[in-house]
Amino acid sequence: MNKKRLNKPKLKLIKVKNAYSGYLISNIKEVLEPEKFAEFSSWISGQTVGVYKGEPLVYEYDLVRFLKGLPILD
Repeated sequence: MNKKRLNKPKLKLIKVKNAYSGYLISNIKEVLEPEKFAEFSSWISGQTVGVYKGEPLVYEYDLVRFLKGLPILD
């Protein structure tokens, strides 16, 4: 029996040379369920993020903190 696999997007860690690593907002939006993304958007609002090729890049540790249910640090 052939089962089709769903092509669910995965998080792609962006490593900025000699700087920081994180995830593009557009990639996070692809991966999280809409309700969870809305919660994340509220959580990250006003926080410092990087920029990669003109798009906001959420620092890796911030996304991990959100997923663990931890508070914002800055």
